[in-house]
Amino acid sequence: MATKMFDDETDFKMVMSKIYKETGLDCKQYKDNYLKRRINVRIRALNAESYRDYMRILDNSPNEYDLLLDKLTINVTQFFRDKTVFNAVGNTVLPALISDKKNKGKKLIRIWSAGCASGEEPYTISILLHEVLGSDIHNFMISIYATDIDDAVNGKCKDGRV
Repeated sequence: MATKMFDDETDFKMVMSKIYKETGLDCKQYKDNYLKRRINVRIRALNAESYRDYMRILDNSPNEYDLLLDKLTINVTQFFRDKTVFNAVGNTVLPALISDKKNKGKKLIRIWSAGCASGEEPYTISILLHEVLGSDIHNFMISIYATDIDDAVNGKCKDGRV
C-alpha cells in the first residue's frame, strides 16, 4: 500500500535530520528505500499517517528513538568477521603500532572498536594483540574500548556475553 503520506521527500529528509540531531546516527550511510521501509514499520505500528505525524511522536516520546534505532541498525558481529581487515590489522597495523610504542618507550596501548554490536570485533583485536605481542604482552597496559549505538548489545559486550 504505497500512499502519498510516505512519499513526501521533504518530510522524510526532516525525519533524517531529526534522527541525526537527537541520536547522532548519520543515516546517509543507508539507502533511502531501506530507511523508508524501516521507518514506515514504526509509523504503522503507531498508527501515524505521515512522516510529519511521526516527527510529532518523536518530539513527544523520546523513547521512540530507541525503538526506531533498533529497527534501523543491524547488529552484525562475529569473530574475525572481515578476514581481509583483520589480516591487515594483525599483520600490519598492530605490528606498526607496537613498534612505534616501543621506539617511543610508551607502554600504553588504547584501541577503540566503534560499532561493535555485542563485541566479537574487540575480542578479536584482543586475540590479535596477544598473538602479535606474545610474552611481551605483559610489558604493556592495554585498553580496548568497545562502543555501539545500541546500548542493549553493548551491555553484552561489557559482560563478555555473546
